[in-house]
Amino acid sequence: MSAKLEILNPFLPRLLAGCAFALGLGFAPAAHAQDVAAFYRGKTVEMIVGASAGGTYDAYARALTRHLATHIPGTPGIVVKNMPGAGSVVAARHLYIQAPKDGTVIGTIMRGAVMEPLLGEVEKAHFDSRKFQWLASASTANGATCIARTDAKVKDFSEVFTKELIVGASARGSAIGDMPRYINNLLKTKFKIVSGYNGTPDTIIAFERGELEGICGLEFADLPRQIPSYNEGKVKVLVQIGMSADPELKKLNVPEIWDFLKNPADRIVGELIFAQLEFGRPFVAPPNVPQERVTALRRAFDDTFKDPRFLADIEKLKLELDPRTGEQVQALIEKIFASPPELVQRAREIVQ
Repeated sequence: MSAKLEILNPFLPRLLAGCAFALGLGFAPAAHAQDVAAFYRGKTVEMIVGASAGGTYDAYARALTRHLATHIPGTPGIVVKNMPGAGSVVAARHLYIQAPKDGTVIGTIMRGAVMEPLLGEVEKAHFDSRKFQWLASASTANGATCIARTDAKVKDFSEVFTKELIVGASARGSAIGDMPRYINNLLKTKFKIVSGYNGTPDTIIAFERGELEGICGLEFADLPRQIPSYNEGKVKVLVQIGMSADPELKKLNVPEIWDFLKNPADRIVGELIFAQLEFGRPFVAPPNVPQERVTALRRAFDDTFKDPRFLADIEKLKLELDPRTGEQVQALIEKIFASPPELVQRAREIVQ
């Protein structure tokens, strides 16, 4: 550039630099999109499900994988792999430690496993939930319930304070294993927890046979799909456990767990413990996946949640859809894990 031009327009160098920056902004996203598409084209993405086949986590994962690929740049194939064990802790460890960190492996894990490094057996978790790349949540779990057979001796939740109710559970970290334990420790109720069932489907079979009197932790929206006897009028909903009241349960005058948490200190602890219900069906990528692929996967989930074909699938399966973005899930988990140490310690004592 000549000295004359510099004198005539001293701002020209900055203007040209600004144009270059603007052009860079214009082309960078397109270039990133092309890079992501080139990476995924011809590849197969593995969806790890940290739960047994046939359960609700599995149902959401399989419904999503039927439609998710069309919204990922490059349209990769997607296969589902069930990896149950220790309430999804096995799957969480696999995603955190062993799975490739390139975006070709994603998964869904039980919300109890997400909380394990904070409230559970911390030294055994071997993962940090804050370092996962959270992609989405298909629904909250604010409609979580405790249910009982109508032929059980307990007829309403207030009776569980004085009468034993036999409930079934699979592993620690599963909703049906954790919820009755949390409530027992918070409220001194008398749920008798029989554990060791091979996942929620097997627990439901035992409930239907009369081997169990109740189950705690199933979501109200899932009862018609999962519990045949519910559709026959043989099941009573005792209490709802969500962070906010489920409108349908409110119409049925089902009490909230908060109605029984009278002590303000216990209520605060309960809010920390039950905050996990806000990300009821979370989907995740391992740590250190390149950010452009994380962003592409997050937007693919967002677009799938609006896809008419997916919505028709969800309606047919009678699954609840109340999605959260990956950014929302990530922010909530970071907020929960930043709770004051004294509150975390008290919550850990309740959970243990």
